[in-house]
Amino acid sequence: MIPLLTFNENTINSTWPEEGSRKFVRELCAPTFLNDTDIPVHMCDDGWLELGVFNEADGRERLSDFFKYGYCDSDAALAKYLKKYIDAPDRYFVHVHLLDMDYEKPYKFGSYIDANGVDTDEDYWWWADQHPDETGKQEYENAWLAFSIVKIKDKQ
Repeated sequence: MIPLLTFNENTINSTWPEEGSRKFVRELCAPTFLNDTDIPVHMCDDGWLELGVFNEADGRERLSDFFKYGYCDSDAALAKYLKKYIDAPDRYFVHVHLLDMDYEKPYKFGSYIDANGVDTDEDYWWWADQHPDETGKQEYENAWLAFSIVKIKDKQ
């Protein structure tokens, strides 16, 4: 599942004693929802989980060896891809950000997810060359939606 994470106020208050810093952490790490879905995602990366910012992760050790990342054309494609994580018994954290299409080597951000939510296991440029009629429409101007997924370990 992809849970809606909640802030660990004790950790935030003790780690960042200044109000401005606490406000920054809360704004940066606040969950949001993938457009037109109820799938919680974060703009902050999984490193914040290890800092103990969320109640659902205690931050004492590396959360998981599981890490998946990639990029796609739209929120809808990502929502289709995330279905298997939504239905899974384990808990997952999803980080999203925009990846400029002018970036020289997008494959460094994982493999391309097509409009049907299928992992192509390929770089977009190779995939688009092989499937010219199936290239997606960019939801964000000149940018892909990049993501990473990490499994949240159960608290000890």
